[in-house]
Amino acid sequence: MSATAVFRNGRVFTVDDKFTIAESLAIRDNTIVAVGSDLEVSKWIGPSTKITDLQGRSLLPGINDSHLHALIMGVTSPPQSVNVGFPSVKSIADIRSIVASEVKKKNPGEWIIGSGWFEDNLEECNEKSGTKGRLPHRDDIDEVSPNNPVFLQDFSFHRSWVNSAALAVAGINDLDISSHGGNVLKDDKGKLTGVFCEGAQSLVQGYLPAVNEDLRERSIKAAVSRIQAFGITSLTDPALGPGGEKMGGRAAGTAAIHTYARLARSGTLGVRVNALYLPAPQSGATPEEYAQHVEAATLSPPDVDPRHFRVIGMKVFADGIPTAHTAWMHTAYTNAPTCGSLCIGGSSHDQRVENLDKIIKIGHDLGHQLGIHVTGDKAIDAVVDALVAAQKANPRPDPRHYLIHGNLVYEPTLKKMAAHGIGVNFNPGIKWEVADGEAEVIGDERAEYEFPYASALRAGVKVMSSSDAPVVPPDWRQGVATMMLRQGRSTGIVSGKDECVGLEAALRTYTINGAWQDFAESWKGSLEVGKVADLCVVGADLMAVSPQEIPNVPIDVTILDGKTVYSRV
Repeated sequence: MSATAVFRNGRVFTVDDKFTIAESLAIRDNTIVAVGSDLEVSKWIGPSTKITDLQGRSLLPGINDSHLHALIMGVTSPPQSVNVGFPSVKSIADIRSIVASEVKKKNPGEWIIGSGWFEDNLEECNEKSGTKGRLPHRDDIDEVSPNNPVFLQDFSFHRSWVNSAALAVAGINDLDISSHGGNVLKDDKGKLTGVFCEGAQSLVQGYLPAVNEDLRERSIKAAVSRIQAFGITSLTDPALGPGGEKMGGRAAGTAAIHTYARLARSGTLGVRVNALYLPAPQSGATPEEYAQHVEAATLSPPDVDPRHFRVIGMKVFADGIPTAHTAWMHTAYTNAPTCGSLCIGGSSHDQRVENLDKIIKIGHDLGHQLGIHVTGDKAIDAVVDALVAAQKANPRPDPRHYLIHGNLVYEPTLKKMAAHGIGVNFNPGIKWEVADGEAEVIGDERAEYEFPYASALRAGVKVMSSSDAPVVPPDWRQGVATMMLRQGRSTGIVSGKDECVGLEAALRTYTINGAWQDFAESWKGSLEVGKVADLCVVGADLMAVSPQEIPNVPIDVTILDGKTVYSRV
């Protein structure tokens, strides 16, 4: 039998064990049937075979963005949400103008919802203003929106900025609200600034208009359309379930799992999706909450092809992020007198560690893969110790637990992770975004080391890469360039040259290693005979272009299951 399609005269990055680069590849329907030289593969060409002359371009396995909030990406993008991120916005004055413009389109009482701000990109908060370190304040937007509640999440989605009208809707005032562990910010006069961090965001986010099924479906489809244009064929949507009911614009609750399942069942999803089930809120969750919801949950829908959608494991939030001073560190932040904290429920550090241990044991004992959001070095050590203890108490074959983000994981812990099969999912696009200002938050040494690719790979840890979109765009090309160069977006200054890696290692983290995270390396993640025809054609030979040029190399074609889902031409 002849092939359905043949790609020839190119650079076929197989990403097999030897990182073989071939010339040609053949597929029949949705399966790869041949890889090799043009001559070797030519025997698969028949009268009805579609032949693509790559003309020296690169053919890659479909990209696996293994930590991408696709639903939230859709819900928080225009027209559902207002863009208040760089480069569209460069100042608080710009945001104030955008809010004022939105007020004119709304009736009194209607919400104005947006996302994307980052104080490092706002003129009033940077060095030139003379007030570096200041955050947005509700006073900045109250005047232009006195009758419309405003809810603006930052680029990381770990902080929200709201106005006084939003506080009124939520029934919050300056006197009767606790600090929620420092996550409800007040100014030096004791007035709420309108900035809420981590799980405290739900105090206001819970009052946003509910997201219905139609909006969820439209948001997923819009996000998938964008994702396909980046060559992505697989993703992990990492926080859906009861704990997501007040996250992501109230879109990420249990109903989202059913929306994904319905689209997959109908064959209209357009990307392979693994989901992590979030049983409990982002902050303050207890072992009892995790146990209640995980034990009551029906995870993967039984009537859906698991190669297209499944709930693969359980998500745990262990701490926050460095830029919000909510990552738990061994040493205090450079610009704040705190070490942060775990965001697990508990009245002391010791109690929170104890509860973290219990939560991890619950998920492990129930047979779930655990993806644990953790960024600070002290929190990472606590998480890895808990994972090792859970496995020792109840040995399971190859559970493939992994750290999500893992910003500051150091060598002793990396060695422990390698010994126990614990992976890490880094975010090079976030490194690119924050590198220029991170030293002011955590100091030069930690900032340069952050996302230690080379160290992790040397230790033998399985490393995946992802965007965490919509935190940053789902652009693996920028991620690969950042892994190779370690340059910051604004200045181009190198941050941690000792942690640079080469093209081969970088591509593995977006392909076969992502498949490992999905327990799917036997059928996807590389271009080998018998695997699915998930392909990405890019408009250049990646071996011949400089790392600086990679972000500008076009994505020409994306193929999922042997079918073209995106074509640039």
